[in-house]
Amino acid sequence: MVASRVNASGTAADARRRLDLLRELKRTAPRLPILAASTIMRLAPTADGVNESFRVELARWAELSDERDSASVAETGRVAARIPAAALTAYRETRTRNATINRYATDLARDHVVDQLILSQDDARARGVHLEERARLQQHIDSARLRDRISVQAGTDEVAMLLLTRAVLAHGGERPHIAPIYSSPAMQRTLMPYEDVPLETTVRQLIQAAGGEETTDVERADHRLFVYTSRGEAGAAARFVEQIRRAVVAGDRGVIVADIDPKGDVQGSDTTFVTTLIEAGIFAKLDAYASWNTAGNTLGTALAQGMLHRSGSVSHAPDRARAQHWFLLDRLFDDYLYHAVLRPEAMTELRARGWNPTQLDPGQSAVTA
Repeated sequence: MVASRVNASGTAADARRRLDLLRELKRTAPRLPILAASTIMRLAPTADGVNESFRVELARWAELSDERDSASVAETGRVAARIPAAALTAYRETRTRNATINRYATDLARDHVVDQLILSQDDARARGVHLEERARLQQHIDSARLRDRISVQAGTDEVAMLLLTRAVLAHGGERPHIAPIYSSPAMQRTLMPYEDVPLETTVRQLIQAAGGEETTDVERADHRLFVYTSRGEAGAAARFVEQIRRAVVAGDRGVIVADIDPKGDVQGSDTTFVTTLIEAGIFAKLDAYASWNTAGNTLGTALAQGMLHRSGSVSHAPDRARAQHWFLLDRLFDDYLYHAVLRPEAMTELRARGWNPTQLDPGQSAVTA
């Protein structure tokens, strides 16, 4: 993922040589399943301490430059004039390299070197240069009749967990049914921050990527996926937690909770929602909980934990209960306590001192209290 964002990580030829190791591996062990992922480059450039003066402009150029209406063409030209030529060239070359690598990855699936490939869209928007790249990939996948071997989806950080889950479930011949339950039907059909498809599409894609199948039959589903997006709505947390509590008490289905930030300005847990889960005495009884960064990151993490926890392939693992408790505790400490409570307090304190929270100098970093 990180290498996909920068031109200095190597050429397309370098990447092909590395990927060809998979061909050698498949020849050596033809029965070994190979599950792989490749990243469709994010739309905005990553902050690197050098591009701060033009990063916003470059992101704007990436969003506009594929538009064909006269106003967008004119604005694209004005924006491009404010970006250093070398930086714009590097960005375009990086995108071209990544598109070439992704196309080659689909060839590995076509040649039965890779058994399952996920092409994951890194941070994006509803419009931009990534859309044409992805459309070309999808057209190639469709024409080669590779939809059963290749999926294109939102979210990147969580893909390794999804593929691990898929491998474990496939090993045990399992294909669990997942029933999504949304706190907000309106948000269900809305694009979440840094993604370019509706939330319900992301949910469906990630369930499939993990080796599950989406269902609307809540009563017969193996897992219920509770998707909370109602931050700031009076009474929403209490109402949704009551639904979750009833599912936990029933005890006959997996209970997976995805706490999603629909605005993108917090990127951690909703404190009211988590506090209500804890006060209801059910947080530790969940099969999974996650709330970090994008909707895809959150959903992928929660689905992987919940589906693995209930998998028959790991039901007799000696440390299963301990691993489950530790992972839930990690989510509580990281997603809730750090990102939603401590981090905002720290950011407020740093700004009060006149410091830049994202660029602390050595002396500022040494301050411990």
